[in-house]
This record gives sequence, C-alpha cells and structure tokens, in this order.
Amino acid sequence: MPISLRQAMIKSAQNAQSTHNKVTSNAAAMLAIRLASRYLLRKTDSEAPAQPASSATAASSSSAASSSVVVPASEMTIEMAGNSKAQERMSRVRTRYEGRVKSSFLEAPTKAWLAATLSSRTLSRELDRVTLVEEHNGQQVSTEWYLPLPEVYAVVLSALIDLDEKRWPVPPGSNAKNERMLRLQEFDRINNALAKATPRICSTGIRHAWLMALDGYEGKRLPLNAEDVLMQGLFDFMVREVLGKQMNINLPDGRDPVGEERATFNEHFQSLFLPWAYGTMPETVVNAIKKAGGSDAARDFVLERFRTIGIAPDELMMQKINGYCSKTGLQSIPCHFIPILAALERHAKRHTLALSSGSITATGLRPLAEDTLAWLQGVNFSPESLANPAHEKDPLSILYLVLRLHDTLYQYKEYKNLLDVCDMPEDNKNAWVDALHVYSQCLHNPDLSLASLLEDTALLEERLRAFERGFAMWRNGAYHDFISNYAANWFAASGDSGITARASLFTKLCDLYFRENTGGSNSIPAIRVPDAMLGEWLARAGEDGILEVTPYQINRILLHALCYPANSWSPLFQQCLPKLLEFIRNRCNQEQNTAGDALARDSWPEALLAQIERIAAPESTGEPSLPVLLTPGTITPASSLDVARLLAASRDMPDAMVRQIVELPGFDPHATNRDELTPFYLAAEYGNTRFAEALLERGTNYEVMYRDFFPSLHLAIRNQHMLFVQWFLQTLPEHERVNAFIAKNQYGDTILHQVASIRPKLLKQILDCLPEAERTGTVMIKNNIGDTVLHLIATGRHEILNQLLDCLPEAARAGAVMIRNDIGNTVLQWVATKHPEILKQIMDCLPETARADAVNIRNGDGFTVLHQLLGCSLEIFKQLMDSLPEAAKTDALMAKDNYGNTVLHHISNQPESLKLLLDCLPETARARAILVKSSDGDTVLDKAKRLEHYQSLHFLQEVLEQAKQRTAIQTCPYSTIPSNDAGSGLSTLASASNLGTSTPLASYSIFSQGSVTPPEPVSPEEQRTLKR
Repeated sequence: MPISLRQAMIKSAQNAQSTHNKVTSNAAAMLAIRLASRYLLRKTDSEAPAQPASSATAASSSSAASSSVVVPASEMTIEMAGNSKAQERMSRVRTRYEGRVKSSFLEAPTKAWLAATLSSRTLSRELDRVTLVEEHNGQQVSTEWYLPLPEVYAVVLSALIDLDEKRWPVPPGSNAKNERMLRLQEFDRINNALAKATPRICSTGIRHAWLMALDGYEGKRLPLNAEDVLMQGLFDFMVREVLGKQMNINLPDGRDPVGEERATFNEHFQSLFLPWAYGTMPETVVNAIKKAGGSDAARDFVLERFRTIGIAPDELMMQKINGYCSKTGLQSIPCHFIPILAALERHAKRHTLALSSGSITATGLRPLAEDTLAWLQGVNFSPESLANPAHEKDPLSILYLVLRLHDTLYQYKEYKNLLDVCDMPEDNKNAWVDALHVYSQCLHNPDLSLASLLEDTALLEERLRAFERGFAMWRNGAYHDFISNYAANWFAASGDSGITARASLFTKLCDLYFRENTGGSNSIPAIRVPDAMLGEWLARAGEDGILEVTPYQINRILLHALCYPANSWSPLFQQCLPKLLEFIRNRCNQEQNTAGDALARDSWPEALLAQIERIAAPESTGEPSLPVLLTPGTITPASSLDVARLLAASRDMPDAMVRQIVELPGFDPHATNRDELTPFYLAAEYGNTRFAEALLERGTNYEVMYRDFFPSLHLAIRNQHMLFVQWFLQTLPEHERVNAFIAKNQYGDTILHQVASIRPKLLKQILDCLPEAERTGTVMIKNNIGDTVLHLIATGRHEILNQLLDCLPEAARAGAVMIRNDIGNTVLQWVATKHPEILKQIMDCLPETARADAVNIRNGDGFTVLHQLLGCSLEIFKQLMDSLPEAAKTDALMAKDNYGNTVLHHISNQPESLKLLLDCLPETARARAILVKSSDGDTVLDKAKRLEHYQSLHFLQEVLEQAKQRTAIQTCPYSTIPSNDAGSGLSTLASASNLGTSTPLASYSIFSQGSVTPPEPVSPEEQRTLKR
C-alpha cells in the first residue's frame, strides 16, 4: 500500500490525465445527463425529449444476462433537437452568456470559434459518446450516451449561472452573484484557451473542458482519475459513516468549523484529532470503523462511487480498493478532513521524516516542533480553553500562524545558501534582510522555544509576511523553479510529441540569455554564474567539508557552461565544473538504487555530461556529436536544424527574439540534412511567419524541396496554415510567385491543386496573388492524372467554379474549360456529369462564340456535353440549348459518339424529349437531324421502330411530313433533306403506319418534367449497348 494515497493519486493524474480519461469523462457525463433534465426540460413541457432520461432508466430496459457479463443497452442521447422549448432555453442561455459586456472576458475570435463549433450537429461515435456501466439486479449493464456539444454547452451555462446556494456553496465574505461572475469569467478563459489551441481540440476535449467548469457543483469535486474516486470514497466513508454516524462528530465540507460547529470540534481536538494527526489513529475511531461495517462496508461504499459515475473498476483497481479498504489500510487513513487538520497532519509528517533523516538534529526546528506539540497538548487547546469566548485571538488562528512559521523555517533551511544572493527591491529590502537574520537565528538556536516567539504575535506575523513576500519575489526573480526543473523538463519532453514543451523552455531560456547580455540592462543574471555567487555557495560548506547542493545550483552551473563559450569561463568556474560532473556521475553521492539514480538519469543523462565536457575541451578528437540540450549561446551550423525546429514550433516567441537568434553567427539559415530538410521547410510545417520572415531576411533558399519533391508551401497547405501561404505569396516579388505556383510535388500537384483539395474556398484569394496574365497558364497545369485545378473543383466544390473563371481573362476561359484530363473529359463534361445544375452558369462565363466548341468537344468515349446530360432534368437540357448560338444548335444535336449515335438516337423512345430538342432547331434542320444515321445505318426513325415506340414514330412522321410539304412548295431545286435518308425515313414511316395498333404505347420522357420521375443517368458502358 502506498505511503500516501494523495501522492499516488497525483502521480497517476500527472501520468495518465487527458481529455479522454475515462473516469473523469464518465463522471462529467453523468453530471451532464442529470443536469440536462434539470435545466433543459420542464415538467410542463408537452414535447418529449430526444431521450434525455437517466441512464438507470435506459439500462433497465436491457436484456438479462449473467452477472459476470456486461450487457449492452440501447444507445441514448441528451440531444434536444426534437424539443422546441428546450431549444429555446438553449438559445436563451447562450445569448445571455455571450451577450455580457462589462464582466465578459470572451475574445472576439473565441465567439467566432464558439459559433463554428456549436453549428455542427454531426455526432461521432468515437468523440461524442461515453459508455456508462451500472449494476442492476446483480448484472452489469452498459449504456452508450451521446453528448452533443450544443446541449453540453447549454447545460454547463445553465448550471454556471444558477444562483442557488445549495448548488454553488458561497464562501464566507462573498455572495452568490459575485461567485457567479467569477465562474463565468473562468469559463471565458477556458473558451479562449480552447479557441487558441494548436492543434485543434477534438470534441471530446472540448466537452471535457466545459464540464470540468462544473467542478464544485453541489459542493462536489469531479474526480481526476480512478485513484481519485477511491480517495474521495474513503474520505467520505470516514467523515460520514464513521465520524458522522458512529461517533456523532459532524465536520463541515472543505472548510474549518465556525460558530456552533466549533463545539464538537473543540471537544474532540486533543483527545481525537491531535493524536490522529500525529500518526496514531485513536482506538475509538478503530472501534467506530468496526461498527460502521469495517472493510466490507468501506469497499461497498467505494464501489458505489464507481457505479455512480458509470465505471466498473478493472482488476488492478480492485486490488487497490481491497488494499485501501483492508483493516490496515483503513487504520492508516490520515486525519486531513478539514483545512486546519490537513495543515497539522502535513506538519507532523514532515517533522517525523526530518527526525528520521537526522537533518534537523542540530537546528532550532527540533525543539520548536517539540514545543509545538507540548503547546497543543497543554491547557491552551483543552476543550474549555477552546470554547472560552474571552480569548483575545482565536487559538486556531494562532495555530495557523505557528504552522506557517514551521513552513517558512523549512523553506529557509532548504534554500538558505541562495536567498541572500538576490537583488530585492528597496521597498522590501530592509524587511527581507531582517527576516533572513531572524530566521538564521531561529534555525541555529538549539534552545529555540515557541513561547518566546508567541510573546508578540503581531511582530511574528509581520516577519512571516516579510519572508513569504520576499521568498516569492526571490523565486520569481531568480527564476528558481524554471532553472531547477529545466533539465528534467527538457528530457521529459522527448520525441516529436514533446517539441512544443521544449520550444516553450527554449523560448524562456532565450529571453533570460538575451536579457542578461543586453548592454545597459540592469537585470540580474539568471543563467551566468558570477564568481561572487559561486564563492558564496562554496562558503556554505559545513565543518566536515560537505556542501549541500540543490538542483537549482546544478542546473545554473550547467546552463552557464552550455550558454557561454569555454574561453569565457573563470578559473573558479573551470575548477568547479569537473567536480560537479563527477558528483552527478556518482548519483549525487547517494546510495545505489535510490532516488539519486533516477535524478541523475532523468535530469542529467550521460549524453549531456559528455556534451559539456566536449565544450570544455574543444581540442578533443573524435566525431562531434549533436547536442542533446540546446541553448542560445552555443548554436552551431550542425545544431541549426534542431534550433530551427524549436523556433518553428514556438508560438509565443517575440519577433525581436526570433531575429536575434537567426542573426547569431552560429545559426545557419541554409542548414540542411541528407533529406534536404531546411529551416524554411520547418517554418512552413508549423505555419510560423515570424520565423520564415527572419529566414528570408537572411537570404534562405525557400525553393529547396524536402526529399527533392516536397515543396515547403505544399506542406503548409496540407497542415492548413493558409495564412502562412497567403503571407508568403504576397511577400515574394511578382516574377517569383509564378515559380512558387507551378512547383509540383510527387503527385504532380501544384499549390492550387492542394488548396482545391483542402481549402477550396481560399482558391480565389490565392489565385489573386498572381498577375492576371499568369493565371490562365497556372490554372491549366495538369497533375499526374491529367486533372487541372478546375477539374478538381468541378468534382468537389463546384460552387466556386464561377469565381475561378471570373479570375481569368474572358478570352482564356473557354480554353480552361475545354482542356482534357487523361480520360478525355473536359471541365465542362465533369460539370455535366457531376453537377449539371450549374452548367448554365459556367456557359454564361464563356464568350458566346466559344460555347459551341466547348459543348461539342468529345471525351474518350466520344460523348459530348449533351450526351452526358442524358438522364438530367428537362430544364437543364433546355438551358444549355438556349445558351448556344442558333447556328450551333443543329451541330450540337447531330454530334455523334463513338458508335455514331446522336443525342436523338439515345432518346428515340422519348417523344416529349424529342419534341423539346427538335423545337430548339430551325424548322429546316429538324428532318436532317432525324435522318442522321448511326454506325449501324439506323436513323432516329429506325431506332424508334426497333423499339416499337409508336408515339415517337408518330411524332417523327409529322416532322418529316412537314418537311416534305415545305420542300414541295419551294421553288429552289435543291432539297434540304438528302434523298437517300428521306427514302429511308419514308420507308420507316410506312412501316410504322402498317403496325396496326389501336392503342398507342405509353411515353416516358427521360427528362424530369411535371410529376414524372427522371430515370437514372445512363453510364457510358450502358450507352455503348445502344448500337446493338
């Protein structure tokens, strides 16, 4: 069993916590499901919700199974799409939240992000669903719940604005309205962070962040993980079942007792809580645990907490539950149920550990701790004294003061070698120096007594505040935490996944480095170790020659060595550095298999020590190795690519700092490796315009392709860094932009092809970056499968095709839509096949003289645009015919496919369609169009006869009869109808008239007209069969 349950929980949270954490997600989901009924529904609603019932109701409908099997239940959702009143409430609460003016911290981009996020109603099985497991009649039953973001958002907002003090306990000194304002402002910050997050947060992460804003609702905390559920369960079991029900000791939740609550606390402080806080559970509590049911009751209580959030503990968690709920485990639960007891328990545990290690044997901390315990056991904290209202100052307030004194004395003991090497502002300097002097006396006084310190509590509190204020300023001014953890954090953030963390560390280190190397700067060095500081540290060695060394001192010396060249090191620094490296290699002089091994391995690996030794001895032979820890002071051409990746990944590095680094003599803006990876390519990968601009100023070659066929702009587009792309194109001179536009990747795609596939809405803006004279040629570039940008748009985002054509000169538009891809289709034919409804708009963009050629061009199967419109609506066909010049309409209808079939051949059994198309032609050309022969020698009449479609035959006969009549009255000796085709046509008509049917066959047009349903479009393969 772990020494500290809380420590185990925190460690597990640090290692495993994420927005996809099942325990946290399910606990938040259960709360959202419960609150959906509370806030989005009302009893008076007449409409049924979309299934926002409780999971218990859902689960109860599932089928029976053995208790060892988890039975799946039906899917459920809190979606309110079918409830208009709930939708009104959702809209109202959203308007109320986003419409705040005075107290709102919401940024304008965040509001736009919220609008975009909440507009989607598509549910993902992976991201919008949680599975809750519950027990019913001895069976575990699972229920899958879908939690759409709009409903979750509305539920969270409704809960946040609730003023009910039972749901949001109000701390002393505040009020419900002020607490609500603070909750909403914190929710503003959450949304601002979500909107700015890179990469974008998935819907699971968004839901998790929103629901975690409800932490504290009804005075309860959402669990961090399974260990946290266990700890909360044990905590509540002890407070409610043991102390409350068995011992009649009721403690407030999360705060110290006040008023009448103090009576019970005062009565049991010395007899119960004090010995328990010092590590010994009183026998009365042990007996109360037995009366409460012991291990079995504790285990059931904890398991019920897991069931409450829809989680079934796995085998490993069950082992932990059994361990913590055992007799030994329950008796080791610490006494930390309210803040004052938690502070006392922490002090007692630290004092016990310090005594066992011998670290406070000769200091004033030991007698002070002994005095404190005697003071707590004396008359000052007897039940009568604690209940005495005549006290000038509350005994608990004095206890807090004493515990703060212990905390600060331990802080002074740990950092005493560093605290006086600090530049404190004049306003606080005297108080700080005085506090350090007093603390030094206390620490080195083996006869220190508590009574002497409490003689003047006002003075003691003044010195405590002076030390606490100065200590905080020292930590911040000396960047103590940053320096202390720098190496450990750097090596913990390994691999590509840790690049963002390393970039953040590098940014801060660069800030400190440039600040202390700026001429005229008054800032105290945070990295460089002056001899005075080094000498002060060395002077702190004890009489036995042992010097206590902290991670801060180690990292400070190592960073000095990594940031400043060896020829600048002082003799004292050169003397100390090898001894420090030896100290680290010796596991910080700790025993084997102890924390020293882990500390040396995780913070200062051998590769880092070797890197520093190479800096110290630059004349050493051997193959130079790449640095494992990067600093701004030792950048070389060999490490420039690694530094470039950090600069590219850094989002918060100021422009001036980026330029400072890029302009350093050791940084090579042209650095590359065997794959032709360059700094500019990395800038494009992360969309970092600041870094890219600094590289361009140093003349970097942006045209180098990664692995010879990955242009940098293509990567920026693939990663959707469109602002970077637009910025870069506008930065280039016009004559260089064309090269950027025509550069191809391994698939033959230009940047326009990629934008068309990823962000087609931006195509026009990107194309506008080119001079008008260059646009046509760029748009007509084909990729490896012969598609131009217009082909891709015609297939996918056809609605912006017109915009692109408008960007081209009018004379060039026809050529752009007539260019064929590898299977012979023009852009116009793709439109006719995929999106015929916009065909007229495209035709209107073309010059009238070029429209006929664009329509009549044939693809690989010999189909023209009219052939490919077969199966479309009558209106679309008519629109296309109307857009053609009169003289071109006949040629368009008489154009043949590879089998000699015209459009009229294909619709020979469609009398209404035949009439529509023939009406588009001049009367003198109609008979000629009917009598055109296919490759098999069939006219349209022959085809209609073979299909035995008498209505078509009757209509065609009328057309030919009208043609004969016109021919008979003409004085011109030449007929407009060829005699050989006319004979065939008359023969066909004669045959048709002899078929002897009394009832004409039904006629169905292939065009959708009126209530007639259009048939499915005919594929080219099916059309080929027409010749048979």
